Amino acid sequence: MPVKQEPNFAYTNESGEYYGPAKLLNLRMKNKDSGEELIKWLNDDVFPKFQFSTDDQIELIVNCLLQNGSKSFSHLLNILDRYFVLLRHFISTPQQQVQCIHVIHSYWKTSSQFIVITINKFLSHRVLEAASIAQWIFSESIIPLGKRQYIWEIMTRTIDKSLDSVALGEQKLSEMDDPTEKLDATEEEIKNYEVMKDKLEQARDEKKLLFQVIFQVLIFNKTSIFYGVE
Repeated sequence: MPVKQEPNFAYTNESGEYYGPAKLLNLRMKNKDSGEELIKWLNDDVFPKFQFSTDDQIELIVNCLLQNGSKSFSHLLNILDRYFVLLRHFISTPQQQVQCIHVIHSYWKTSSQFIVITINKFLSHRVLEAASIAQWIFSESIIPLGKRQYIWEIMTRTIDKSLDSVALGEQKLSEMDDPTEKLDATEEEIKNYEVMKDKLEQARDEKKLLFQVIFQVLIFNKTSIFYGVE
């Protein structure tokens, strides 16, 4: 019998250590408290009181966010928009982003499709960076799953999105007039051009980091573990 595809919320046990904070955070998200309000509440009250580690903080926040967005992908997109500030506050470093992906993988462990799409949405909303996804794929706990199609679908989508981002940025910049070559360029034209240049440079940097992670894995031959080869 196929496994039922349903969320694996980490805080269903009423006697669990963090059941109370999870229940309250879920409620506050349902009530649409702002990201700034939740940051202050978590930092000033919840995390000091319950002595959360950094990984525990991310597990709580991502679990509750996914729980509130689990009805449909439109719900997920809405809650990602609403709590982008909250996510970026607690999930900013590569290590924190890798932990975030571990939580997503655990939450949707019965549905590879939901894992793929959810990670892709987090990447599109810039909660995650492409290099962090590659680091997660080559992490010790995921390497044994390397033969599964959905893992490589995540990698393929991540690479494609990174390449597309650079290509789109180059196209948009090429379609803009360089204000430095115009005597009558307005301040708005100069600003828009510089913003696009910065976005393109960021996309190129992120692509470079992504392929650095992949090449490092190839150099050290970590991919051999996927196929059981020493």
